[in-house]
Amino acid sequence: MGGLSAAGFGVLVADDDLRSRDSVAALLTLEGFRTQEVECGNVALEFLRRQLESATDAEASERGSREHGRERREGAAGRAPRTLERIHFLVLDYNMPDLTGLEVLRRLRVELGLFLPAILMSGESNEELERAVLEAGGFALVPKPVVPVHFRRLVWKLVRRHLES
Repeated sequence: MGGLSAAGFGVLVADDDLRSRDSVAALLTLEGFRTQEVECGNVALEFLRRQLESATDAEASERGSREHGRERREGAAGRAPRTLERIHFLVLDYNMPDLTGLEVLRRLRVELGLFLPAILMSGESNEELERAVLEAGGFALVPKPVVPVHFRRLVWKLVRRHLES
């Protein structure tokens, strides 16, 4: 899409419906994004919490090495990042059994201080819900099942607006 590459961008997809989650992840993978799939809001929050802790530990370790005049070596024993990959944006189902996609967004901001762009998906769509998504910091609300061509266009719009450097 216009010379912009998805390489390096990670996406967390949270949806309790396996077919929906798999189809969205497949669309994103075809576009070149790395995906991580989870089945509910609480697992999404825990995944992001671990990722944040891992990044914080790595930064502290690097800062400590610099303060002591040592350069950090790649692959050194100690606090190497776990197998968690960097997440750049979220695709969240609105209606999950434990937390709604909106609740996930709000808790990310309040509890973790994370402000990640997010696309929310829902089988129900109305102006009130769209407004709530935008007020919670979401990028857009898309109807389920997603229409691939529209979904791809929206994802690239999000990348250009929020992630392109």
